[in-house]
Amino acid sequence: MSSSLSPRAYLFLVCVFVLPLLGCVAVYVQPTGASQATLRLENDSYDRNAYFATFTDGEKCREPDRRNIPVDASGAWALRPQNTSDIRIKSEKAFTLEASVPDINGTCAVMLTFYPETNKNYAATFSTDKTYCRLSIYRLDPTPGTPRVREKSVRRRQPAGKFGDSCD
Repeated sequence: MSSSLSPRAYLFLVCVFVLPLLGCVAVYVQPTGASQATLRLENDSYDRNAYFATFTDGEKCREPDRRNIPVDASGAWALRPQNTSDIRIKSEKAFTLEASVPDINGTCAVMLTFYPETNKNYAATFSTDKTYCRLSIYRLDPTPGTPRVREKSVRRRQPAGKFGDSCD
């Protein structure tokens, strides 16, 4: 039996659907202390659940350091369409966010790194259509009515290595 899934897609599906049943998936733990920012995860898709992950080292983003981000108090990973979830993140250092959806052809995933500032608020907006998936990071101004501004420190990342064991 042959599979049309790429090694990365296969690994994603195993991590999201199989390992939770075994209880051995690394889960993101929100920071405590003074050096943190807030990140609102937004799923702008109309028909797909989105999954978010980060890495303990935002510069290297190696697969063993990957942490799935729970999106509610129950620990669920799937952010339903047209929903949001706020998390705390470490500030003043690289933070890499991966957003993805399972797809008929494998996985549609996007990875971005940015440098959050202490006590600032950000939004990560993930959207999909039949061809592409997109992820944008915005800095949010607390003043009501102020338009969103794209975060200037964002850079797009690509999985590197045979099985996405680091990123470029």
